[in-house]
Amino acid sequence: MHILRNCEVIKQVWRNLGINSDDNTLFAADLLSWFTVNAKANAGNYRGQPHWSTIFLFAVWSIWLKRNAVVFHNKPFPIDLHFEALQRVKEFYCAANWKAPTQSVHKPIRWEKPPMGWIKLNTDGSLSGDLGLAGGGGVFRNEEGEWILGYSRHIGITSGFMAELWAIQDGLLLCVERNFQAVEIEMDAKVVCDVLCTPTQSNLIISPIVDDCRQLASRVPQIRFKYCFREANRCVDGLARMGGQQAAGFSVYDCPPAEI
Repeated sequence: MHILRNCEVIKQVWRNLGINSDDNTLFAADLLSWFTVNAKANAGNYRGQPHWSTIFLFAVWSIWLKRNAVVFHNKPFPIDLHFEALQRVKEFYCAANWKAPTQSVHKPIRWEKPPMGWIKLNTDGSLSGDLGLAGGGGVFRNEEGEWILGYSRHIGITSGFMAELWAIQDGLLLCVERNFQAVEIEMDAKVVCDVLCTPTQSNLIISPIVDDCRQLASRVPQIRFKYCFREANRCVDGLARMGGQQAAGFSVYDCPPAEI
């Protein structure tokens, strides 16, 4: 309780987030009540801000990370930590609620073969609207369009944005394991493609898995990421949906499953 709430430095963080010093739900409750009441609160703390429960949990996480940095890395405690916590909340909402812009363009769309000597990997993430369960999948094909390898994974409950990244990470792991030398990776999530194609772009929420993808990609001699329309990604969409529906774990397919 001292680390997360009662320290005078930490109290100032909560005050900066709009909590009154006399608010017993924050400064007087026991640990269990403190977490339960605040993590379930739906009221907005500021006009136009997300629910207090989201701000509260990200603030707790930010405080914990910074206190560890002080103790183990001798770093100064930031006086503007409340701004960082709110930034994490905004990035989380951006990733969770992002929707691709719609535009009516009439053009024939199809899957295209990779260049001579290259392998094409199509990836996709899927999110079940009924259960909220995410899956991911991918298909490797050669320059003639022939199936090399497919895979699917049951991810669990997450955002569609993170499901896309999981699917790409699994594909990159297989690229490294199979020692593929030249790989063109296509996906129908443009925002994910933009993140992976921009080395300087960072995001506090997704940075661990993005960093993993970039590190794995650096181990493939020739690699490039491309955006494609959903219509050119239908086969792998079926694998991603299979991943969300399967019991658990990761599956690899040497030939196309009958379901797709």
